[in-house]
Amino acid sequence: MLALCIALRPKQWIKNLFVFMPLIFAGAFTDTASVFAAGAAFVLFSAAASAGYLINDARDIDADRLHPRKRLRPIAAGRVSIRTAYLSAAVLLMCALGGSYLLAPLFALTVLAYVALTVSYSFFFKYILALDVVSIACGFVLRVIGGSFVIFVEPSEWLLGLTFLLALLLATGKRLQEISAAGVTHRTTLHYYTREVLLFTLAVELGVVGVAYVGYLFFAEKPLGLFATLPFAWAGLARYFVLIRDPAHATDGPTELFFADWLLQLAVVIWLGVTVFTLSFI
Repeated sequence: MLALCIALRPKQWIKNLFVFMPLIFAGAFTDTASVFAAGAAFVLFSAAASAGYLINDARDIDADRLHPRKRLRPIAAGRVSIRTAYLSAAVLLMCALGGSYLLAPLFALTVLAYVALTVSYSFFFKYILALDVVSIACGFVLRVIGGSFVIFVEPSEWLLGLTFLLALLLATGKRLQEISAAGVTHRTTLHYYTREVLLFTLAVELGVVGVAYVGYLFFAEKPLGLFATLPFAWAGLARYFVLIRDPAHATDGPTELFFADWLLQLAVVIWLGVTVFTLSFI
């Protein structure tokens, strides 16, 4: 049971915090019903995401055993059987979809689209150049859309676009980390990536995300006080870029990198605190 819980990758649930973005930027975090709905959406998305991780790990068991870190995952290490993984994934999917429908039918459609995307990623998209990172970014966009549906606000085009760009940056960084950690032997698409190309792409994406955030604050009619978040947003992006370039910090993904670096955590926490304070009192 402990191995199965580890296979659910609870650390990765931090990605599902994106469902709270509409709640925050709509200024609805003082509404109890909206906060409860967003919290329920977080739990349901986490269940769906864990189901996807189980399917992905069961599907990639042979490739993961070639990876210096992924071979320690419960399924690759043989502590959780493939049969148990698929059965557990089925249960989680039923709970996620059923609970999502009770929460809001449109949210259920979003979760269903997310499940279809993650399954397609495990079986198809992860083997196709560019589509592998684009599909990951689309998963983050679906989280934001779902967060909008549960609190009954219209998704902001600026917020969706910014989310996609930021997620694309994180997905590209993940590919760089995989190359730094394991070479190009365990994932097909890594044969087409080089460290130099990924670093250049990351630099471009970093600049685009920074400019897009300024555009979001300027054109989306947000309080001027939110411009105070710019130094912390840019500091977080710059810190991520510095860490991602160093092979010594190679990990399985940006999530582990975030938990390992207190400066990156500080930039995110201050950015969030300033955002919430500004939208609450200014």
